[in-house]
Amino acid sequence: LIGYYSVAAQARLKKLEKFLPKVIRLAYADSSRRIARFTMAETLVPPDDFTPNSGDEEKESEETLTANAMDSASDENENSLSTATPTLDEQTATGEEEADVTATAEEGAEPSATPEEKGSTFKDPKLVKRFERARDLMILGLNDWAKWDLFDIERKTRNKEYLKTLIQEYQTVENYHRSAYIAQVAFGQQRAFHGIDGLRYMWEAAYPKAYSGPVKKYSQTYSVPSELVWGIMRAESIYKKDVVSPVGALGLMQVMPGTAQRIAKMVGEKNFTARDLLDPDMAIKIGARYLARLDGKFENNIPLVAASYNAGPHRVKSWLASFGTLDVDEFVEHIPFLETR
Repeated sequence: LIGYYSVAAQARLKKLEKFLPKVIRLAYADSSRRIARFTMAETLVPPDDFTPNSGDEEKESEETLTANAMDSASDENENSLSTATPTLDEQTATGEEEADVTATAEEGAEPSATPEEKGSTFKDPKLVKRFERARDLMILGLNDWAKWDLFDIERKTRNKEYLKTLIQEYQTVENYHRSAYIAQVAFGQQRAFHGIDGLRYMWEAAYPKAYSGPVKKYSQTYSVPSELVWGIMRAESIYKKDVVSPVGALGLMQVMPGTAQRIAKMVGEKNFTARDLLDPDMAIKIGARYLARLDGKFENNIPLVAASYNAGPHRVKSWLASFGTLDVDEFVEHIPFLETR
């Protein structure tokens, strides 16, 4: 959970090492130690209320999840079953209460099994009904409807095992925004404690390879790193395929309509309209081609590519003219736009 500023500061101190007194050098020489800004650094995610599509119901759920992350909750009496075909316990839960445990106790626990190895049982009959209906809708191919039943379960449970199952189901219906949020916030402490190797599946849920088919296809077609496409997608839309920003950017990659029209001509999409950006495949195609264009314009300098994607290449050129001689970490600090920084 090391943040950008920790990485930048360590890199700059390393560069200045030869100029520093020995006693200061010893203070940061141990690179193996764990450094984090604070315990729940990853709760600092963009809010949902930046888009007109966000409702009060979703905000309420996110507030609840944030509270859940602070209160570690577990239910040790539940049976674990295979999540490939979860069996739902339809017996009425008699006062399903979850024991609050300290963060230290939860962090010290053994890493949970991977989703393929471990599942969970819903005891509350109402949650059972919602979950079964979501499954039926998935079978019928009505994923956009299924996600609302899953969301209702998410709103009404604090149980970590239930949330693990929800992560898998959200991924099945390609609702990566919710699955990534749960993994990021509700399981942030466990990921920090166990590290990537100890809890890899939960890290992969927090940073999903969303829409992997189109991403791999168009990143190869336009010779851009697939990780860059996923990174831009995560930063710009948090994997929401239908998001519309206040300034009019649309879709997963948050491309402005005017820019998208020009890129669409380059890739031979003659009948393209701005609304097509709400389709994940088209959004990724346009976004990847635009990244390739910026990558060529700024000679594979990823920070400049990311800055120009967010603020526009013309602005980045003006910043380069004003303070382009600075090292990259100082250059970033001089960018006048908070979002782009």
